[in-house]
Amino acid sequence: MPADTPRRRALRRSIVEGVLYAGLVGLGEFWLVADAVRQGAGPWALATLVTVPQLVGAVGALAAVRGLRHLPSRRPLTTAAVVGQALAFGALALATILGRSGPATLIVASCTQQAFARAAGTAWSSWYGDVVPARIRGRWFGRRNRWVSAVTFAGIVVGGLVLWALEPRGGASSGGGGTGYALLYAAAALSRLGCAPLLWSSWEPPFAPPQADDRVRDELSGPEGAAGRGVVVLGAALLAAVSLATPFFAPHMLRTLGFSYPVYLASQGLQVAAKVLSLGVWGRLVDARGPATVYVWTAVTIALIPIPWAVAGTSDLTWLVFAAQAVSGAAWGGNEVATLALTLAARSGRRRAVLFAVQAVANGAAQVAGGLLGSGLASMVDGAHAPMFVASALARMGVVLAAPALLAPLARTHPSMASVAARVVGWRPGRGVVREPADIE
Repeated sequence: MPADTPRRRALRRSIVEGVLYAGLVGLGEFWLVADAVRQGAGPWALATLVTVPQLVGAVGALAAVRGLRHLPSRRPLTTAAVVGQALAFGALALATILGRSGPATLIVASCTQQAFARAAGTAWSSWYGDVVPARIRGRWFGRRNRWVSAVTFAGIVVGGLVLWALEPRGGASSGGGGTGYALLYAAAALSRLGCAPLLWSSWEPPFAPPQADDRVRDELSGPEGAAGRGVVVLGAALLAAVSLATPFFAPHMLRTLGFSYPVYLASQGLQVAAKVLSLGVWGRLVDARGPATVYVWTAVTIALIPIPWAVAGTSDLTWLVFAAQAVSGAAWGGNEVATLALTLAARSGRRRAVLFAVQAVANGAAQVAGGLLGSGLASMVDGAHAPMFVASALARMGVVLAAPALLAPLARTHPSMASVAARVVGWRPGRGVVREPADIE
């Protein structure tokens, strides 16, 4: 490309925008669950906070797809959604500093920012799928992702230190405090707000809106929809099984094991590091063995992950939690790469964006159902964590047993990691490396 063109400037600005976006994740979104634990949230509230925003976010993605059908440009929708996300965290910061925040406030703020986040992600992915030349997509998205991952982790470290300095020394389980959280939420809002002028001033190539006849039901119906059905059902079922226990990992560390903020930070950082560092290895295995095989391998490992947590009921077994976090990060990295490869193989062209939207809604609904069911079961065992970890492990293994049949239509197909790597573009607390609904062909 020439030395300085609108496309080149847009690519440079997007790296900076990605860094600012990472600030929102590391300084704000990551700490929502810990804040809920600080405020004494029970199993139902934690389950709602962990799961419901994902479903609301999926609805935001669908709304963005519908909105793009009526807009001549993706820039206004992307910028407006980014501003909305920043305002959600700004409002949460204000409520926290005024002492008006509670678990319900966190849930509303998380739902709001997730809806704006997924709308922005949908429009941005379509936009920059056109901006980035096909021949450099893998390299460019890889470079951007490295910056995003590094700054996200740095934000998490800074957030942990801020909370350690400003919050009560007992950690998240001690109650009281709030000043540190308010400061982090305000910083997250400002970081995300800084993305808006960068996006608004960036170049956008000609836009071909989604077609009105790209209907959701067509993605899963008839013989043509067999591959898509398998991917969507399998992914949703695994997330439902995982969500049986998801609301209990943070309180188990912060309450039962008594982790301080630095120890909690270290355990989460180890999971993220293992995930990011393992992606290259998993990519090569997907190319060599196919995504269906890798999916089953990683799903077996994911099914066994809750067992060490069920055993680690005292602070003397902290090392077991750290080992489980490292294995979990690596296994989820491989599972998500394999899932992405299977989804890319299931559909091609512009239809792929619709399948990603279907997948997002199914995953969100499954997480809500699993989380609420887990909370109901927990109330029957007086909130004990170990039985929930065992129940989740059994449910996950049931999904593993069903995987070969569901993946049969895709067992022989696998796109190369040159295309798949460009799609692994972000990370979310509690969800790991995430996939945004953009077409990379």
